[in-house]
Amino acid sequence: EADYGGQVDLFAENFKFPQIFRANLAVDRKLPWGMIGTLEAIYTKTLNNVNYFNVNLDPNPAQKLDGSDNRNYFSSDNITDDYSRVMLGTNTNEGYSYNITAQVQKPFDNGLTANVAYTFGRSMALNDGTSSQNSSQWRYMEQVNGLNYLDLSRSDFDLGHRFLAYANYKVDWIGHMTSSFTLYYNGQSGDAFSYVYNDNGNLNGEGENAGNMIYVPASQSEIVFSDAATASAQWTALDDFIENDNYLSTRRGDYAERNGARMPFTSVIDFKFAQDIYVSSGDIKHTLQLTFDLFNLGNLINSDWGRMFYVSNDALRLIDFDGFVDDVNGDYTPTFTFDAPEGDVWDIDDIGVQSSRWQAQIGLRYIF
Repeated sequence: EADYGGQVDLFAENFKFPQIFRANLAVDRKLPWGMIGTLEAIYTKTLNNVNYFNVNLDPNPAQKLDGSDNRNYFSSDNITDDYSRVMLGTNTNEGYSYNITAQVQKPFDNGLTANVAYTFGRSMALNDGTSSQNSSQWRYMEQVNGLNYLDLSRSDFDLGHRFLAYANYKVDWIGHMTSSFTLYYNGQSGDAFSYVYNDNGNLNGEGENAGNMIYVPASQSEIVFSDAATASAQWTALDDFIENDNYLSTRRGDYAERNGARMPFTSVIDFKFAQDIYVSSGDIKHTLQLTFDLFNLGNLINSDWGRMFYVSNDALRLIDFDGFVDDVNGDYTPTFTFDAPEGDVWDIDDIGVQSSRWQAQIGLRYIF
């Protein structure tokens, strides 16, 4: 076993901190019945973002896998045994995002104001740079061609569809009190996630993390199960899972994409009440404000409403990689096991302020 001297972290000469170009265009227009319409588009282009390479790995794959999934297979040997990983931070200009929003708002004469908006957002990135460690920035990326060969893919922060609405009613009492009642609605696409193999990186020889995205077989002939006796039953279960998955059913005969799948659409309603009591003294208005906030009102009404979901590390290990048919004689045909998930593949997010549980808070504020 090699006696490594530890990891080395390097940055390319003239490395630049992240830079973007952003442009937006918006128009407001008065509409019939006293409504105001807004249409806005925002486009962002990556000029410099971070990307990482382990330059202690041989850049040339040793060979290709055999079978329908013919991805690169790399040697796990380091170029030099003096170090483990040699991480090089570089810049990339690949990546962009855009948001398009349409909004209508209406102020009424009786103190009621209402607003509804729809946004569609798309974000593409080479590396989202979400970790504090250079090696983690590199090794926890989902991919097909190898960790040193990332493709432009959907970002972890891709928005998708989002609907926003609120209604606010404000009323004054006896000249010194104002009550405000507000309902907020936020409905948006679930977070993106990737379907990967449970393989600890051994499917492509890199031996890093379980980030090799699955090949979605179109027929049983495109996947080899390690247990021949149960191969037919495993394929029936896998075929049924693929067919009933909105995303995987569109990828048969191809690889799953990084962040190509999404968790369920989420809908959350919040309520806020604010009571202002104010008096004026000279030029100063003194206000005592009492507030009551109810987060995720839907979950208070029905425990099945207002749910939010997550997949650990945004990567679902769907199929187990068991090894190769015969890796002694150079045959690199992978074999697998599929155990159908019981229930949903995602979990309910039940932690923190923004969770699937309803929460309430009261507040007191002095404003002057």
